[in-house]
Amino acid sequence: MKLKELNTPFEKKRILAYGRDGNTAVRRYIEVQRITGNLYKSRTEIVGWGYEQCRLYLFFPGCPAGLDLGHLSFFGERTVEDMEQDYTANGLDSPEHFIETTDRQAADGGFIGNTLIEFVKGWSPEKAEEYAAIRQSRLDELGTGARWKLQNGWKNEKSRRNGPNRKKKKEKPPCSAGGTLCRSFS
Repeated sequence: MKLKELNTPFEKKRILAYGRDGNTAVRRYIEVQRITGNLYKSRTEIVGWGYEQCRLYLFFPGCPAGLDLGHLSFFGERTVEDMEQDYTANGLDSPEHFIETTDRQAADGGFIGNTLIEFVKGWSPEKAEEYAAIRQSRLDELGTGARWKLQNGWKNEKSRRNGPNRKKKKEKPPCSAGGTLCRSFS
């Protein structure tokens, strides 16, 4: 059966999303339709140049909120069976496989977001703590690099830009529109 022909009912479920600051995990309610197992999709929207798109969500039993997996575009030819194969191959079929997949991604330097940490906290608080520690250590590493650049490299960069060989910005001549002088914005 193609995803477009899916006739399971839509239901309101709680999902994890990012808040206005783009960093905080917040819970929202959204209408979703079950595709297979724990995999759901949002209502289809027409976006961009007129193509259809929906978002995919993962819900595990007993977990207080689902995880947004991102959008799926051009899904008209995708079947439920295709989605089920992808879902299983990507370790989304059970909490245990999800943890294994996330552990591999974390070991490879993959991104660990706050929504993922909150999602895992729903069934494995210990693993969520581990992911939060990994995320924090990566942020600290980035922060250290940025501080070093500011302390050592930024001064040299700034002196290079303001040095004696710096090219002066050319002033654009005023234009005349209808007899009055105006500023050219080109």
